[in-house]
Amino acid sequence: MNLRQKIRYLRSLILVSVLLLSQDRLLASLEAPKPTQQEKVTHKSADSSKPFKSLRQEAEVRALAVLIYREGSTKINYTESLRIARLCEIEGIKRGITAVRLVSIILVESAANHRAVSSVGARGLMQIMPETAAFIARNLREAHTSKRSLFDHSVNVRYGSWYYRHLLDYYHGNEKMALAAYNWGPGAISERLERGEGLPQKYWQSVLGVEARLQRRLAYETEQYYWRSGPGGTFPEADYSERLQPAYTGNTKSISLANGERIRARPR
Repeated sequence: MNLRQKIRYLRSLILVSVLLLSQDRLLASLEAPKPTQQEKVTHKSADSSKPFKSLRQEAEVRALAVLIYREGSTKINYTESLRIARLCEIEGIKRGITAVRLVSIILVESAANHRAVSSVGARGLMQIMPETAAFIARNLREAHTSKRSLFDHSVNVRYGSWYYRHLLDYYHGNEKMALAAYNWGPGAISERLERGEGLPQKYWQSVLGVEARLQRRLAYETEQYYWRSGPGGTFPEADYSERLQPAYTGNTKSISLANGERIRARPR
């Protein structure tokens, strides 16, 4: 085979390779499902102030915000409820915890009032003690600044979700033990069990009860948001006048929080 024949042979190999590659790309483009108009959203990031990329996920977060607004303290508005719902979704994904579980803990602990302080000094949405916050900050390798930082929504939900995940791992996935320890503290739970007094039931029953109630309502609210979303993943906020009220002004009733405090909240 002379030089000219070798060159022709190499050209033929290159041409065949190009044709095969083009065919593979064409087949891949035909097989890949194209996103529908409802699945397209305009926002690119998923922090506590922007919608999620998945329209279904964003619809569920907004529906959860409605439930927080209805179930929580009369001191919060829908905008704050939406921020809490987003934070619970984001931190829940990081920790392998459902957003509904985190919201249920928040409602039982503080009724979603980020300024709540218990008689023993627990603070914020998830009622975290300053000593516990220092322990969490060390494990997260963060500089825990002050007690006041626990009133910050993002700090409190991040710390509370990490601590609940820590307790779940410590108790090998036992949700009732983890919830009881979240409220009582692991040391107090160990002492009770050593004395044969059994696991306290009131707190975990309250959290799981709230969660079950939220789950029943969440599916309906999510569908309402999902099917009424507009082109590009926009949501018809103006159609939800109740959710845009600056504060609740209807009838209220007195409820007890996990810390013993009684507050005025919307009827459930």
